[in-house]
Amino acid sequence: MAASLSSVVLTACNDDFTLPATPSGSTITALATDDSNFDVLTAALVKTGLATSLDNNNSGQFTLFAPTDDAFVTYFKSALGKSDPYTEDSVIAYINTKSSASNAVITTAALSARLTYHIISSNISSASITGDQVFTTLNSSRLSLSKTGSDIVINAGAAKVTAVDKEASNGVIHTIDKVLAPVGTTSVLSYLGLSISYTSNPPVVSGGTASDADGTDYDLFAALLKKTGLVPTIQPNQSPLPDFTIFAPNDNAVKAFLGVATEGDGITLINGFSANDIAAFKDILSYHIVSGRVLSTDLTDGQQVSTLLTGKSFTASVAGSTITLIDNDANVADPVVVRPNVLTNAGVLHGIDNILYYE
Repeated sequence: MAASLSSVVLTACNDDFTLPATPSGSTITALATDDSNFDVLTAALVKTGLATSLDNNNSGQFTLFAPTDDAFVTYFKSALGKSDPYTEDSVIAYINTKSSASNAVITTAALSARLTYHIISSNISSASITGDQVFTTLNSSRLSLSKTGSDIVINAGAAKVTAVDKEASNGVIHTIDKVLAPVGTTSVLSYLGLSISYTSNPPVVSGGTASDADGTDYDLFAALLKKTGLVPTIQPNQSPLPDFTIFAPNDNAVKAFLGVATEGDGITLINGFSANDIAAFKDILSYHIVSGRVLSTDLTDGQQVSTLLTGKSFTASVAGSTITLIDNDANVADPVVVRPNVLTNAGVLHGIDNILYYE
């Protein structure tokens, strides 16, 4: 009886099991190899070993943002300090014969790290790109996609997608006009010179004490973030870290707001804040912070931007490349974005030239 029951079970399993269909068509590697616009890309993929992964239908689905040969020539000429004539053939020769050398300007490892920043481990068709999107690449760095009109741009215009939806059996290729540089800064706080350790309770925040004579950076804003206790909000004890967008008044703006002559005076004043001061400035700073990643290329004219200050927003005024932030006080000058799109792997910073007033 036991043997008979076993036979029934096995028969049922065999009847229900269907082998998955083998993907049809050419792989990403095959498509790149057959496209005369991607000769340098193909050589780079082969040299780094990435061609093998992108030629395997069992490795998953991928999206490759593929720089053209012209884009690679421009990148290598700049990186190597070359001038004309430096051609596609010159780049391919460099990749094939020199990039593995330990003293090469662009080593195989560096080339691989750059190439993996162009690859996402999912199939992203052009129809699914709506803008205001961020993806983690095979490089582990984040890559942002925006739409300006009908154009798809990467990292606020670092590159533009010039052709879409070259469909492969294991993903899709989108052509781009530049070679991308991976985002290297860990978080928006690290850009500001701040860090937080969760190994003790309460967490320990470091940084926020620097001062200099450069009124266009953000030393005082960093000191305010530390003093008001907003650092754990922006960089919580979790992985992956969430994105926040900070519209950061530069030191000249904060000095004027605090009524101090130097950044050192500002640091001294901030360190001496009362509890009421801290609460007031926490609200002020919260009005400068937005949950999520908002690049300049994601903003539209008249857009209401919600902030971390509950119920409070400001309006983006976009006129060409000029972005003005219209706040809730008509009696003071509205800030202008003077340093847009400082990208990090956990957030983005836009430098502004005045304080945002929420009432």
